[in-house]
Amino acid sequence: MRIFLAASIQRFPGTDDLLEEISAIRYSKPVRTPELHLTFRFFGDVTPGYVDELKVTVSRIPFQKFLLKIKGLGAFPSIEKANVLFLEVENSQQIEENAKLASLIEPVEKKLRPFVPHITVSRFNRPVDCTNIRKKYNSLEFQEEIHSLKIYMSTLTGKIPIYTQLKSIQLK
Repeated sequence: MRIFLAASIQRFPGTDDLLEEISAIRYSKPVRTPELHLTFRFFGDVTPGYVDELKVTVSRIPFQKFLLKIKGLGAFPSIEKANVLFLEVENSQQIEENAKLASLIEPVEKKLRPFVPHITVSRFNRPVDCTNIRKKYNSLEFQEEIHSLKIYMSTLTGKIPIYTQLKSIQLK
């Protein structure tokens, strides 16, 4: 089971148009799930026993609710050679504190990257120049109060990942 801890957000005006346009790009794998999410920690391929322990551990951590603010588009490694296109999330003290708390949970996979708050909207099989998409959609803005984090299982399929919520944790 591939497991991660994330805050889910609703789609907002403009995201469906963005995702539809991305779908037309060769090599794209846009997000097709009803919700989008901000991942705080990826745990990797784990056993059911690990998931049971994780549910208890996460419930005990004093994560705080926070205001998530989205403004514009970004890409890894760059907008001109994007492997991942994402909605930029304005970092805040609460997001940073929650990320630090999540980083204390020992993952199964040790391949960790520094936390960069973002919401993936597409991955690409080959690098793609997303300059024009960024120009068109960089004015996207949205904010939502986040009251819970969720433990998700990610099942990879040939076309899209399927996310199954395993536990929801209310934030203080």
